[in-house]
Amino acid sequence: MPNRRNVYLFYKKSEELVAKVQSLYQLAAEYDFKIVDNMQEANIIVAIGGDGAFLQAVRQSRFRDDCLYAGISTSDHSSFYCDFHIDNFDLLSYMATFSITVMTTSASGIWSGSFTFSPSITF
Repeated sequence: MPNRRNVYLFYKKSEELVAKVQSLYQLAAEYDFKIVDNMQEANIIVAIGGDGAFLQAVRQSRFRDDCLYAGISTSDHSSFYCDFHIDNFDLLSYMATFSITVMTTSASGIWSGSFTFSPSITF
């Protein structure tokens, strides 16, 4: 699998949210990710808002199987699809450096592919 470095940020361009998203641009640059303006160029799609935003990002990208999806919540309510909160950059920074290995099985045996989510996160 390819090295995944191109990130598309899917969010409603409200004044408040645009200001908060600027911190994500800085975080992406710090960990050598490239923010792209076109969803088709991305291999990581990050939905910012809530479950509705996450589902819209998946729908509008046609649920691509060649990219990762992540959700960042902007509300204080619990979320089903969003694992992160926009105001918790300590956790986001930690996840960008945390190493994870995931093995899956299929009908033909153990899946042999891998891909890199961040400099040190391997799935």
